[in-house]
Amino acid sequence: MTATGIEGFPRLRFLTSDFCPFAQRARIALEWFKMPYEKIEALSLPEGAANYEKHPLLLEKNPKGLIPTLVVNWPDGREEVITESLVVVEYIDDLAAKFGFKGTPLLPRDDTAERQRILKAASFYNENITSPFYAVLMRNDKAEFDKMVAGAEKFVSEMRGPFFNGPQMCLVDIAAYPWIQRSFLLGHYKDPMFTLSRGSQPQLAKLFDWVDRMFATEAVKITDMPPEYYIKAYERYASGKASSKVGQAVMKGEPAHSI
Repeated sequence: MTATGIEGFPRLRFLTSDFCPFAQRARIALEWFKMPYEKIEALSLPEGAANYEKHPLLLEKNPKGLIPTLVVNWPDGREEVITESLVVVEYIDDLAAKFGFKGTPLLPRDDTAERQRILKAASFYNENITSPFYAVLMRNDKAEFDKMVAGAEKFVSEMRGPFFNGPQMCLVDIAAYPWIQRSFLLGHYKDPMFTLSRGSQPQLAKLFDWVDRMFATEAVKITDMPPEYYIKAYERYASGKASSKVGQAVMKGEPAHSI
């Protein structure tokens, strides 16, 4: 038996930060399957510091310094380093299938066409919800807010049940949720017209019901932080001072999802 108590299961070291929505995606997947892992807070911002401090293990395993990074150490000595949030979620789902973890799959496992549909949808919302969020927060871009609303409308139109693909959440729900959940920051820091709400966008009523269902899911709830935490954490983005690779790219006019 291994230290996890599961024969052959690897040691998982999850390099993350509580403020990061990309990392939240991967942590939701880990919690969904109740998979044993070591959570390592890999980014910190000391009071008065201009830049984030990165954990030595993060820089060792992923020289780009990006989170999430999942370090996988197998009992036979092999090591894998998995990066990019949607790739990490897919890897966790495959690991859950291999070791028989409970929890409905986040991706179809026996239907290649359906699997590709879900992967394509996750990529679409990465581009049409994730990236516009940062463009609005950092550049006050009205056109990008309209793009985000249109992305949310498409999400609602494609829902096949209480979650994107039916009765349980899937990769696409995890891909979109962190930015919809943080969307209150746009109205808080920029302009009330950038607020996503039932009053402002009545056509998105299903979306707000979905947010409530996501938050009520234990695997999601355990990864969320209070609004006050996010307000403080994202002040640097809203003021254009974020030194992260995402922040720097967005200020140059590049889409966040391409980082």
